[in-house]
Amino acid sequence: MAMANAPSLQASRWLRGLEGTVLVVGVLYFARPILMPVALAVLISFALTPAVSALQRRGLHRVASVGVVVLLLFTTLGLVVWKTVDEFSDLLINLPTYRQNLREKVGQLKAGSDSGVLRGLEQVVSDVSSDLQTSAKNARQAVEKTEKPDADPQPPVAVRVMPEPLNPLAAVQSTLSALAGPVLEGGLVLVLVIFMLCAREDIRNRMMRLAGTGRLTLTTRTLDELGTRVSRYLMTNAIVNGGFGVVVGLGLYAIGVQYAVLWGFLAAMFRFLPYIGGVLGSALPIGMAIIQSPNWTEPLLAMGLFIVVELITNYVVEPLTYGKSSGVSAVALLVAAIFWSWIWGPIGLILSVPLTVVLAVLGKYVPPLEPLWILLGDAPPLKPDALLYQRLLAGDADEAAEIVDDFAGDHTPLQICDDLLIPAMVRAQRDRSRGELTESEQQFVWTTIEHMIDEFVEAKAADPESDDTTGERTLVVVGVPAKDRGDELALNMLVRLTPPRTVIKQVPTVTLASELVDLLADSPAQVICVSALGPGGIGQTRYLCKRIRQRYADLRILVGRWGYPEDSAKMTAGLEKRGASQVVTSLAGAVDALERILPAKTPVAVGR
Repeated sequence: MAMANAPSLQASRWLRGLEGTVLVVGVLYFARPILMPVALAVLISFALTPAVSALQRRGLHRVASVGVVVLLLFTTLGLVVWKTVDEFSDLLINLPTYRQNLREKVGQLKAGSDSGVLRGLEQVVSDVSSDLQTSAKNARQAVEKTEKPDADPQPPVAVRVMPEPLNPLAAVQSTLSALAGPVLEGGLVLVLVIFMLCAREDIRNRMMRLAGTGRLTLTTRTLDELGTRVSRYLMTNAIVNGGFGVVVGLGLYAIGVQYAVLWGFLAAMFRFLPYIGGVLGSALPIGMAIIQSPNWTEPLLAMGLFIVVELITNYVVEPLTYGKSSGVSAVALLVAAIFWSWIWGPIGLILSVPLTVVLAVLGKYVPPLEPLWILLGDAPPLKPDALLYQRLLAGDADEAAEIVDDFAGDHTPLQICDDLLIPAMVRAQRDRSRGELTESEQQFVWTTIEHMIDEFVEAKAADPESDDTTGERTLVVVGVPAKDRGDELALNMLVRLTPPRTVIKQVPTVTLASELVDLLADSPAQVICVSALGPGGIGQTRYLCKRIRQRYADLRILVGRWGYPEDSAKMTAGLEKRGASQVVTSLAGAVDALERILPAKTPVAVGR
């Protein structure tokens, strides 16, 4: 009954999640006049918090620190904006003086269109335009022939609209009304930033109280990571973009492009827009270089300046300054830019990265929001062993080998076996026991992993069983697969990973328990290692331990329950009750156990 209700419960959970998503998106869209200033103030306060804290550590009071930081920030912005507006006004006044240069550029393009591709393109456009005009004329004549008006049409009456007299007061009111909204919104953001910086601890404590005092650890980690990531991103982004604007402005000034301060400021501002900011920031200064210069030298130099500075910023400056990434995948950032620009317009596009970082961190620490971390985070969506097993299920041995090869780059052979190959084999064993994996598919998994063992886990040189000339004494181990080929493969890994002076003699998988007991009578084995890949095979493992212990009371039995995913205490107790001396769940544990059992070196007498 519970199994039958599972799909309906899952569907109900997804439906509630969809309803919640629609509700949140609706609130974000319709409440944007309220939410945008608050979000902007929160992010600005995150960016200014490190500077305020630095002043406080130097002994300045909180309110004074906030006042100094906010005053410096808005004074600097005001001066830059004033200089930019001044240059922009001067540009508008002098724009007609560049008309002759622009005409020369158009004439050069027109002259260049007389040959080659441009001439052909112009001819095609001309032909299409002529055909469209002819079709429209024929259709109009056909309509006129079919129409039969009842009376002669009256001649049109000319109506002259007299312009209203200019009202200076109305013009001022129109200008003020247009500026009132942005000015009021900017003032609201400024007030919110000041209060948030002054009452930072109080807001933090209220957030913790809202989340519940029973989750202080989770809430503290979430808020700390939010503050660290967002502050680092915003501050670093502001410094990098500001430096980008300064370099561009100086470069344009050196080239001779007029109004370089204006273009540097716009380049820095546009660069806050993800993906499209660099293109938008370069279009206007390159256009300015085109209309002010009588030749193409300055436009080409300006274009080269933007390309070089952009490449250096993207591939040298940003990797060095950002350090760790924002924690959001590149695809998620692109989708988030589209989403937030649709919800909140240009402001949403500017805030898309920090807002997406906030959502990703919340999804990382808040269990109900985990899908956000999976969709937005830059962490690998699948663990390496799950990814390896998925490719094995798809029958893609080549990509599976590439996964192991990448993993082997910074891991030891023991880690490759314990953290990658064994977990993938456990998944295959589990799916086979559930009937989700056919026998042929399982055999493909075993065969591919066997090849990986040969390629990535180096075979150990054969050890002699004893060497009296050097005093070396070896440990002889008999390896027994409990059930099938998977147990045999795990034992093969152990053979390659065992310490020196250890010899493991493998018994074939088809060996019966009675045959194994008789075989041990003639063997110098000191340890029996039973290999059983978890989670199945526990019945065969218990039976083998019981039979061996009944016949050989003093023989040491080491049981390897490789990759056992559940609580091992109960399993270990059951095996020890049936004669196991020690139970391990990893190859590393087995190697350590064998090293402890190794006999000590015996001294060799030199002469008499």
